[in-house]
Amino acid sequence: MYKLKRFFWKALPLFFISKIMGALARRKVSRYFIKPYVKYFGVDLRPIPKKITDFPNLHSFFIREIDLKHRPVAAKETELCSPVDGIILNQGLLERGTLLSAKGQHYFCQELLGSIGPHYKSFEQGSYITLYLSPRDYHRIHAPLAGKVLASAYLPGYLYPVRPGLYKLFSKLLIENERVVTYFETRYGLMALVKVGALNVGSIQLSYEQRISCQSRLQKSCSVYKKELYLNKGEEVGYFELGSTVVALFNFKVAWFKLSGEQVLMGEALGDVDFL
Repeated sequence: MYKLKRFFWKALPLFFISKIMGALARRKVSRYFIKPYVKYFGVDLRPIPKKITDFPNLHSFFIREIDLKHRPVAAKETELCSPVDGIILNQGLLERGTLLSAKGQHYFCQELLGSIGPHYKSFEQGSYITLYLSPRDYHRIHAPLAGKVLASAYLPGYLYPVRPGLYKLFSKLLIENERVVTYFETRYGLMALVKVGALNVGSIQLSYEQRISCQSRLQKSCSVYKKELYLNKGEEVGYFELGSTVVALFNFKVAWFKLSGEQVLMGEALGDVDFL
């Protein structure tokens, strides 16, 4: 049965479906689907400064901004804040460059990071956390710690759905899907923020870099920044066009506060590097 389901997903024209859905979501008529979307997924409207009737189409609602007073950022300097609204799939320590998938299988950080650029080999030891964003969540991604942006990488791949149930079919789902990676230098060490594409995620946009976005079937690439580019903790890194998954890697140890399965909000403290 698993083989049949895998064949079904592999046979689907996922790039084409995502492009069509993205185009439809940008049509003016799609604004009439916003209210049903809010009701079906249970979207919390309280942090949104606009009325839903003010959005010109469904796409603009997907990538909505919120009033960030509803997402206070962890105040202690050594605390990592959640980069997104979402559910924690898993978290733990990096050992010999490996981490766990949502199904408990190991895979290599270098696979996740695409083995491109000057920093992908830097995560042999440290910590990681994986967060899933559902369609109801706020889709913008923020920096877990303050740091200098060193590089960004685009990694082509599939656009399988990333809901937790699909990990039963694709144990290395996060490696097979399209990804965009941002590397940071923080005062504690290196941090990599991996944004994973998914079905109906038209693209992954970076707020600080217009040249790199999720554009299906391109070759992998990496941009290294020579100019100073610094983001504060909680500052926007980019956004998904619909829900997806974020994996944060650190080449230093983090004491995690939260457990797998917990719902968290952007800015909420996830762990602390000052635990010794």
